[in-house]
Amino acid sequence: MPLVDKIEEKDNFLFCDQIIHENPRFPEGQDSLMSFIYKNYQFPNKDLNDSGILVTVVGVFIDKNGDPYDVKIVRPVHEYLDQEALRLIKLIKKWVPALNHNGEAVKSLYYIPVRVHLE
Repeated sequence: MPLVDKIEEKDNFLFCDQIIHENPRFPEGQDSLMSFIYKNYQFPNKDLNDSGILVTVVGVFIDKNGDPYDVKIVRPVHEYLDQEALRLIKLIKKWVPALNHNGEAVKSLYYIPVRVHLE
């Protein structure tokens, strides 16, 4: 799904004026991003009283230089799991930026699902 450049929010709607040709990405690729999350995830020492697969979705803006900013939870599942997902994504200091149809680096919004399997 293409993301967009020049994102503006007004009355809970997102507006844009440019289609992203190539999405932003973790420098070493998607598999490495999932590996990074798995290796660095610190499960909270709390009784969560839940089971199954829970997915926190984190949104992060990535500027045209690949620098992340405004990292937020966009789909929460549990306070402790959300905090850990946010901590993990904030550890990533550099991304490969999105490209527009001319191959120019542009600002974009990227969503990252952080999955946890509770038994």
